[in-house]
Amino acid sequence: MQILQEEDKIRRKAEADVENHGDFPDHNLYYLLYDEQPEDYKPAYFDFGKDGGSFTFCKGHIWRIPFPPALSKEKETSCLEEMMKYLTGREDIRKIMLLDCKKETRKKLLEMAPGFGWKASAPSFVSWWPVFDLSKFDEKLEGKKWRKLRKTKNYFLKHYKVEKIDSSKADKKELEDLILRWKSQKEKEDKEEEKENMECEPYLRFIKSGFPGCQISKVLLVNGKAAAVFAGWKIPNSNTFYPHMSIKDYDYKGLGEYMSLEIFSEAKKAGFEKLDFGGSDKELLIFKKRFHPESIYKAYNFTMVKNK
Repeated sequence: MQILQEEDKIRRKAEADVENHGDFPDHNLYYLLYDEQPEDYKPAYFDFGKDGGSFTFCKGHIWRIPFPPALSKEKETSCLEEMMKYLTGREDIRKIMLLDCKKETRKKLLEMAPGFGWKASAPSFVSWWPVFDLSKFDEKLEGKKWRKLRKTKNYFLKHYKVEKIDSSKADKKELEDLILRWKSQKEKEDKEEEKENMECEPYLRFIKSGFPGCQISKVLLVNGKAAAVFAGWKIPNSNTFYPHMSIKDYDYKGLGEYMSLEIFSEAKKAGFEKLDFGGSDKELLIFKKRFHPESIYKAYNFTMVKNK
């Protein structure tokens, strides 16, 4: 194992690892390199050769691993052991923050942490990720199963004039205004601890860059005005679509349901077999369950601290 710190080397290795071993929604090169780097942290990369690698961001004694590593399934355990051995050998590293860690990976780290002299905390946040079988998504919303969503869609189309356009045809200034409007609306509704984590800069950069890495990127115009935008990509080594961005104007009743139906429709039309609707807290999961997931998996945020 080696640690890469030069951006061009990180880019080349991460691109190869995502292509060969990627399997998580956030395994997208643009997102890995530009969207997730926290302020004042420097990027680094655990390079395990042909067995894969993992991003990390460093600031002083803290190393932050923002998503699951892209590793060979057969070699994941040995790679994690190498990583822990390296982190343990560095006296200047005292704390590891792991975000969106998959259940199986977390279990392995919890089992090996004491042996390397680390103590793991209880999860600071648990997210639920619903996955949908698009062959079971009925675009006509027929039958009792889809009755409530059908009613919401009909209400929305009755009260508003709606047009769907490709993001390349949308006015970027309008989209940027939508993001800022969304942030303001969310801040009025969300709890104080959620407001502190509210960021719109990554979305603004994403729009300015032209939705890089996305197979689908659409804008919904409501009464001629940009009211929603959604965009996403194919999860590596799968035929699953992940809508990384789905932003709406809260002033339009039923727009959240309507936009979600459009996301499902676009993904199915593009030939995807499944859709990963992204990480959710319990409240958002209730909304997403209305679209009838076939399965739900968990991811965890937690911290490991080196014993003194």
